[in-house]
Parts: sequence; structure tokens; C-alpha cells
Amino acid sequence: MNASAQEQALLDLIAADRARRCSEILQTAQRQSDELLHEAHRHARERLRQALNEARERARQRVAGAIAQRQTRARLAQQSSASEFLTHALQRLPAALTQRWRQACERRRWVQMALAQAQQSLPAGPWRIEHADGLQAEDISALGADAGDAANKRFQLNAQLVAGLRIFGNGNCIDASLPGLLSDRENLAAALLQAWEQTP
Repeated sequence: MNASAQEQALLDLIAADRARRCSEILQTAQRQSDELLHEAHRHARERLRQALNEARERARQRVAGAIAQRQTRARLAQQSSASEFLTHALQRLPAALTQRWRQACERRRWVQMALAQAQQSLPAGPWRIEHADGLQAEDISALGADAGDAANKRFQLNAQLVAGLRIFGNGNCIDASLPGLLSDRENLAAALLQAWEQTP
């Protein structure tokens, strides 16, 4: 082999080594580039997922806040309506109850309910029944029959009562008069609200 062939062989060997090393370097660089790109995509997906989760959470909180505000406004409106209803109902109730007392069938029911309560709560014996104007003789005779022993029932007009009656027995009283019925405002308001809420 002559010098020129040796030089050429050496040059070819160097070129092959250079090509191999360049290929290795390029492959390593490509692998590192792929890994970096893959890692960058993974980080980008992670950041996007986190940003979307944060956006969803903010949206959920906004929706929850809007729902809470709407419910609060609805509750306040309902409370305002209930308060307004109670104010008007309590103002009109005395006149409505007085009107009921003036109607014979309503008055009879009123007195029968008071008498039923008295029979449950008061001891047997003589009763004094104070009543508002409007109680008729037939009402009194029917009540005496309903109550059992008519001789133990003494009916007495009380001109101060606008409507209703009071039943006294052995120092106790069942107050079914208009002032008596209106005196327990808390229970009265609760009953009115319950009736209002059940009205469609």
C-alpha cells in the first residue's frame, strides 16, 4: 500500500469515525430533544389542566355564589311577603272574627269548640259562661244540651265582649273571647303563616 492509499484509508477511517460520532451526537441530541419536547408537552398539559381546574372551580364558586344570592333574595322576599301578610292578617283578624260571631252557624261552631275545650280542661260542676252579645236563646239551649247538665251552666251577657265567650269553672277559665283568642300572638302568627304557606 502506498502512502497515498494509506492516507486515503486513514482519511476514510477518520471520516467514518466522524460520521459515527456525528450520528451518535445527533441521536443523543435528538433523544434529548424528544425528551425535552415530551417533558415540555407534559408540563404544558399539566399547566393547562391546572388552569382548567382553577377556571372550573372559579366558575363553580361563581355559580354557587349566584345561587346563594338568589336563594337569599327569594328567602328575604318570602320573609317580607310573610311579614306583610301577617301585618295585614293580624289587623283584619278582629273584624273577621267579629263578623263570624254575628253569623249563627259560625257562632254555634265557635261556642261548641270552646265548650269541648272546657269539658276537657275544666272540672265538672257549675260553670259560669260569659258571652258577647248575639248569643241567641236557641244557641244557649243547644249548648246546655251539648254540655250535658244544663242546670250547672249559667249564661251571662258581658257587654265588654265584642265576640266570643269565657267559660269559668272552679277558678279556671277557658277564654274563647275575641281578646283571649288574639292574646297569644305567637301561636296565632304561626297558625296564620302555616295557613298562608298551604294556600296554593
